[in-house]
Amino acid sequence: MQHLYRHFNDQKQLLYVGVSLSAITRLSQHKTHSGWFNDIASITIENFETREDVLIAETTAIQTEQPLHNIQKKIPPKKKKRATTPHIEKTTKALYNHLTVIRPMYTLQDAADLLTVPKSHIERFMRKNQLGYIQIGIRRDKRYPDKPLYRISGWQIIAFIEYMEIKNKTKI
Repeated sequence: MQHLYRHFNDQKQLLYVGVSLSAITRLSQHKTHSGWFNDIASITIENFETREDVLIAETTAIQTEQPLHNIQKKIPPKKKKRATTPHIEKTTKALYNHLTVIRPMYTLQDAADLLTVPKSHIERFMRKNQLGYIQIGIRRDKRYPDKPLYRISGWQIIAFIEYMEIKNKTKI
């Protein structure tokens, strides 16, 4: 699985577009080598099956969305942009359907919707310590027993996805 990631600042300006087998590992490299790392407020990640598809999407994104810190693959100022072919438009539309927006915190239902699994699976992953979570409080209601309130961070979801990818590769 190939990842196309985008970094945005708190004004939703696109800072950088990149490709990686592991967007999280690449993020740690940006922390060390990029002067704009501390400006990152949100991240989106798209999944692609092939390297060719993700590289086409990256080039298209850089040329059409004009990230602030990408240098390579930008169209020189005096050249005209090539017309987008129907194949690229179709590919881009399909890719946006697989877009994952990283938020700071998710409810269990939000996480289930994001991962396209039932909420009961999220709870099972939590019980098995496969998916990290944070207890943010306790729901108190006189009609029901106290119940813990949980949230899952965006980073915990990313770590879970990477864990599942590695787990599935080792089964083959």
